[in-house]
Amino acid sequence: MLKTIIFSVTLTLLPITENVGDDFKEENFSFKEVEDFLYLEDFGSVAAFEDYNKNYEQLCIDHTYINSKTVRCFLSYELWDRELNKYYKKLREELPEEGKKFLLHSQRAWIKNRDLAVNFNSFLLDHHYEGVEGTMFIALRAGDADSDISPLIKQRTLLLKRWIYKLQKKQMREIL
Repeated sequence: MLKTIIFSVTLTLLPITENVGDDFKEENFSFKEVEDFLYLEDFGSVAAFEDYNKNYEQLCIDHTYINSKTVRCFLSYELWDRELNKYYKKLREELPEEGKKFLLHSQRAWIKNRDLAVNFNSFLLDHHYEGVEGTMFIALRAGDADSDISPLIKQRTLLLKRWIYKLQKKQMREIL
């Protein structure tokens, strides 16, 4: 019975992993830009989206041998920011005028807080890496900056996505 369950789960996931896995095979590696990556909606879960991005990041690091070129491997912040902008626009389209005003004020306040957090994080990283030299430390700092700030962007993105879901759920109830 256990083999059957594992087999059926593998079959269920096969189309997703088969389609995205080929992008990051070692023999096919090339540097990617943010627009080259699949979107969150292309995955069955947030974890699958993050795994896809982490697979690229690791392969990229392996190909740059941890030097200054490695900085371009850390795209988590940019990928979540792309998703945030997408869901912000989508939510804005769903809202009445009054809701759009609330969203705009909320987003502006969130951006101010995000920018303060980024600046503080940068201060801490400057302090942490003060006095160290070498391209490896440039890469390490970039990785730290990406992993420290990406969760802020991810959290806001998923909140916007949840708000969209709530609006759509309410609209469906009104139709029924």
